[in-house]
Amino acid sequence: MSAFSRVTIKHIASVLRNAVLVERTNIPLGRWGLKEKKDSIDLSIMYSNEDHCGVCSGYANEIQMKNKKKEELSKEEERLNEEFVWMLGTTADAIKKK
Repeated sequence: MSAFSRVTIKHIASVLRNAVLVERTNIPLGRWGLKEKKDSIDLSIMYSNEDHCGVCSGYANEIQMKNKKKEELSKEEERLNEEFVWMLGTTADAIKKK
């Protein structure tokens, strides 16, 4: 028997011994493992979509513009409500009640 065959036999024996006796733990690979938190799941989904479609900067810009428009509309609505209240307070009926 040569040294090469003894090393191979020892190697095979250690692999078999480890396969049977040693308890293995599965280590998840990167973001593809099971997640428990919703935030982690959402990030994993976002990253997988980015891997598939590319960066969603156009979509992010669109959402920012929609949010900005909503904010501007709410400010305009607030201004109009204040103007309406002022108009109600300065009508002839309101002045007579004072």
